[in-house]
Amino acid sequence: GGNGGSATSGAFAIGSSSVPISLAIGGGGGAGSVANTVTVNSASGITTGGMNAIGIIAQSIGGSGGNGGSSQSLSLGDPASTKSFAASVAIGGSGGSGGHGDVVTVTQTGTINTSSTSVATDNSIGILAQSIGGNGGNGGNSTTNAIAGQGSVSMGIGGSASIGQYANNVYVDSNKGLTSGGVISSGMNAPAILAQSIGGGGGNAGSSSSTSSGSNGDAAITFAMGANAGSGNSAGSATIYLNSTVTTFGSNAIGVFAQSVGGGGGNGGASQSSTAGGKAALSLSLGGSGGSGGNGSWVSLWSIQNIWTGASNSQGIFAQSVGGGGGNGGSSSTGPADGLATFNLALGAKGGSGGNAGAVNVSTSSTISTSGNNAAALVAQSIGGGGGAGGTSDNNSFGFASNFVSHYLGASGGSGGASNSVTVNVTSNPLYTHGDNAVGVIAQSLSGGGGVSNSVINSGTSGSNEIKVGLGGVGSVTTSLANTSVNVSTSSGINTVGTNSIGLFAQSVAGGGGLSSTALSGGSVTLDPSYIGGQSATVNGQSVGSSGNALPVTVTQNGAINTSGPAAMGIVAQSVGGGGGYATIASHANTSITNGRNITVGGSSESSGNGGNVSVTVNAPITSTGKGSVGVIAQSVGGGGGNGGWSQSSASSNKYAAGFGVGGVGGSGGNAAYVVVNSGGSLATLGQQSSAIVAQSIGGGGGKGGRKRKRVEACKSRNDSGRRVFV
Repeated sequence: GGNGGSATSGAFAIGSSSVPISLAIGGGGGAGSVANTVTVNSASGITTGGMNAIGIIAQSIGGSGGNGGSSQSLSLGDPASTKSFAASVAIGGSGGSGGHGDVVTVTQTGTINTSSTSVATDNSIGILAQSIGGNGGNGGNSTTNAIAGQGSVSMGIGGSASIGQYANNVYVDSNKGLTSGGVISSGMNAPAILAQSIGGGGGNAGSSSSTSSGSNGDAAITFAMGANAGSGNSAGSATIYLNSTVTTFGSNAIGVFAQSVGGGGGNGGASQSSTAGGKAALSLSLGGSGGSGGNGSWVSLWSIQNIWTGASNSQGIFAQSVGGGGGNGGSSSTGPADGLATFNLALGAKGGSGGNAGAVNVSTSSTISTSGNNAAALVAQSIGGGGGAGGTSDNNSFGFASNFVSHYLGASGGSGGASNSVTVNVTSNPLYTHGDNAVGVIAQSLSGGGGVSNSVINSGTSGSNEIKVGLGGVGSVTTSLANTSVNVSTSSGINTVGTNSIGLFAQSVAGGGGLSSTALSGGSVTLDPSYIGGQSATVNGQSVGSSGNALPVTVTQNGAINTSGPAAMGIVAQSVGGGGGYATIASHANTSITNGRNITVGGSSESSGNGGNVSVTVNAPITSTGKGSVGVIAQSVGGGGGNGGWSQSSASSNKYAAGFGVGGVGGSGGNAAYVVVNSGGSLATLGQQSSAIVAQSIGGGGGKGGRKRKRVEACKSRNDSGRRVFV
């Protein structure tokens, strides 16, 4: 879509009773158009030679939305007149919506060869199939200013952003039902087959800046609001049926790659407001919320024929569903404290929530062989999107107000997205890896972590009487989906050679709670000694949200596992609860001639997540020959409790001073769950520090309590329990 036009407006009037009014509104962005279905049926042999020479490209890509236009408004009355007023308004244009991507289907038989021995063939993918949603347009910024002798009003609003649009399903069939044909690539960054569905990202919201001055008269009022960001949209599913042989020679050249990725949320608009008034000044500033991330969808991959990769970072099979990350909330700030009385309010905006991931299912009877570092034979992952950070709130209160009140509130971080089930079945034919960190099978379900709740800062100097209230943002939570698990079953062999090259690694990790960040206030105030009022401040660090629970993990091994290399374990199965978030500082310091009073409270950390049940069944031999290469590790671990925030308070005065600080409470550790290991196959570990079976259920440790200035709070939370272990 096209971009909206910008707008500029000015109003000027000179005279004792002048009232100039100015309004500017940016134009809206146009909408992106939708894409249609794409179908490719190829029964031909295909050969390419050269860089960026892809065998088959099949794409359905929605158009992105246009950006909103900016706006600028200025209103100027007679600054020397006590009867002149001025008003100025500016509104940014809205971003246009994106168009959606549609279904993509590729059916291919025969051989595709993008390799060459004589020329470079980097980025020459065999088959590229994609459905991509269009991104949402960005909102336009706004700037406004009003100046007059008696009074002025200034208001700025950033343009709202649009959501991204959804992507649709992607299907690739390569030689399905046949026993011949293949896909070959030789360059760097050249997967043999890549199937992706990617949701459109949300647009970033417009920011706002507003200034008002009425220095000779009654009042100056400003209002600035950053707009809300657009949310990311969902991805479709990605499915690959592979009956081709697959060969890649270059680095970062995955054999078969299927991925579904939700669109990321846009960032909220920032806001800035400042005033200068004679008798009264009012300044309000509101940041815009971050957009939520879109959900990833399910990913399915079936393979039968041989897969071989020959360089580093070139996995044989990679199947992944990823939730989009949440956007950051807009920051807010207010300006000086001038005039007889000033009230400032700054509110940061909440970060967007992370999107959920879809389920991942991989079934292979292929012989898979990789030669290179960090080149696992098979990777299956479901990863929730991380939450966005909350917007910072900042009150710069330098000035000479006789009476000054400021409120500044930090915003919460967005919650982390949930991961989903991961299921892997390895049958018929063995897996081989040769290289460091080249694991045989990786199956992971990883929830997104909670976003940071950002700081609030109030600093400066004012004239007479001052009240400051600061509240740090609430740390975010992470989420879990019901009836989900990690399940790996093997009936064929796994053989690895290299340091840290584990045979089978199955893991669920819940996202940790977000960080609840700083709340700070400081400065000095000079009072008339006859005034009994003084300065008071209340500063609170907020609590941190709870963490997610990990999923059950089940491994059934019916094929022999052989590993050779240091720290190359046979089987590692883990379920780890999310750690508690971290609540940070609450601090205030002031100086006054007559009275100084402070209250600070450090933020508290909420509970941590629980580990899930872990079950490992060994029905075939496991042999490891390296140092520190344990045969089987099975663990359920409760998340550690988060730390409570510390508080600091100080006050000084010629006459009276009082300071009070309370440290935050640490969070409780999470429970561990049952661990069961049933071993009917022989285990031989031939290296030093290599136990045959390690089975552990470990409760999370309690978080550390926050301290207050000059002494440590005696307030730590409880540890939690491990559960029974059966071997």
